[in-house]
Amino acid sequence: MWKQNKLKRIDSTQKEAIRKIKDRKITKPEYFLSFDQFNGYGTRGKKWEKCKHSFAITFVWSSSLSPKLSKTLLPILVSIKTVEALEKFSNLPCFTLGLKWPNDLIKNNKKIGGVIVQTVNYHGNEWIVAGIGVNLIWDPPPINDYFGSLLKINEVDFSKEQLILLISESMKEFFDLVDVNDTIHQFNARDIFKGKKVKINFNKKEYFGKNCGIAENGGICLEQQKGSSRIFRAGSISLL
Repeated sequence: MWKQNKLKRIDSTQKEAIRKIKDRKITKPEYFLSFDQFNGYGTRGKKWEKCKHSFAITFVWSSSLSPKLSKTLLPILVSIKTVEALEKFSNLPCFTLGLKWPNDLIKNNKKIGGVIVQTVNYHGNEWIVAGIGVNLIWDPPPINDYFGSLLKINEVDFSKEQLILLISESMKEFFDLVDVNDTIHQFNARDIFKGKKVKINFNKKEYFGKNCGIAENGGICLEQQKGSSRIFRAGSISLL
């Protein structure tokens, strides 16, 4: 169902998708794929740290084609669908890969990729633009030990076609009814900080407490002092 756009070297698959929207060249669900993206970006415009073997893929579809969901919940669902596909591709047991709110993909406590979802309104239409970036193999190893990869250095002969097929198939589920309660359960089961003491940075302020998991709107619930709690729909989270 996805129209395929396989790109060679490109600044950003997200930027390319948005350019096509504004050129009014997208009429149905499409994806833009590159194994050589050189100027990708993540949350709050941060530069994406990529390795030699990596890929970026951006899915685009009209919001009228899928169930209406909270915009905070969209990246949660994309993250879940992505790690499910990556586990199938790598023959990993379910729940091997973790997630860090709101959009980091984690393996062995290292970031292997991320998700960024935005909506673009143009000429009376609303488009969902869901970008995914995954580091497959670091060679040489990363300078920053926080970053990891999906595959090992001796697994370079992987099937790119099978990888993208599994992800695109998983993303088709956006056009079915979404079980919000199951989505919350799936994310919380993978959340590497669930139940731990954390710090949330939001609007240049710091908030401390226990990570109680995500709420129905996709925001993170922080249990603060004296049993009070607050839901954050934006911000960054780190361990204390």
